[in-house]
Amino acid sequence: MTEGVLSSTLLRDLRDEQQSSSVLHSAVAAAENTFVQGALKEMKDVEVILGEELAKHFSLQVDLRVYEDLMVKLEKGDKSYLNVTPQHEGVVLYLPVPRMTRERREQLAHDAKGKIFNEYKKALNDIYVRFEKKSSQSSTKPDEERHTRQLLLDLKHAMETKGADLIETKRKELLTEMA
Repeated sequence: MTEGVLSSTLLRDLRDEQQSSSVLHSAVAAAENTFVQGALKEMKDVEVILGEELAKHFSLQVDLRVYEDLMVKLEKGDKSYLNVTPQHEGVVLYLPVPRMTRERREQLAHDAKGKIFNEYKKALNDIYVRFEKKSSQSSTKPDEERHTRQLLLDLKHAMETKGADLIETKRKELLTEMA
């Protein structure tokens, strides 16, 4: 039953994104292939991790919980030498932070497109290689092995395209001027 749900989810995702017909055909054929199903599950997990990394990387908010134990010495608590006037309310310290410049946003977008996407592609490639080896070791027919390899390759390319699109939408979202 999970194979049917997993393949129907894949088909829905691919139709929504209007992928090529060869990928749709591969997804239909992949419903019966256990190696492709396993690779699909792991690639979906990697895609979730990509989304989390992009959310962290492109977020204009800073998680200060990392710096909870950092001791800050303020003289008189009125004014600091950084032209920042802290406001203290209970255990919360409010600091006005200047607006992020366009250059910094462009640098973040460029870094994400390079570094994060390359790490994502490397993870997908590792999954592809691992499942391709499993498939070739257990397969007895060369046609079946070649078909499985092609399905895995199509799946890898579809996931790379989906990741690139996700990064591009986050990049455009970051580069838009904020009011």
